Amino acid sequence: MRRGIGIIVGSSLLILANLMYLGDPTFPYRIIIILGLLFSIIYGLFEYKEYYNQILYSIILAVFLIMIWALYFIQPFSPMVDEMFYRLVTGFVTLMLLGISLYVFIYWRKKSETSK
Repeated sequence: MRRGIGIIVGSSLLILANLMYLGDPTFPYRIIIILGLLFSIIYGLFEYKEYYNQILYSIILAVFLIMIWALYFIQPFSPMVDEMFYRLVTGFVTLMLLGISLYVFIYWRKKSETSK
């Protein structure tokens, strides 16, 4: 039951984020939200396949964080966007992904210890 929950939740939220984007294409946080949800789907795939490679997972996390921060610096700000709030959202998503990854590593370590 738990194995596919990350894929299901990530996919459904990704669909909702895309629908929100179609409703308002000027929404500035859409790319950050979409990248965070794609990372959730990748976590679900790792869990579903029971593939617990922490190095590969860390590399994928690093790529996603680099993409998020590169988009932060590349994306031009429109007058409608509060730049300080955008920085807070970007920082919050970064901290959230790092926290989730730390939890995942602890969870995988406990799971591998119990299976021995």
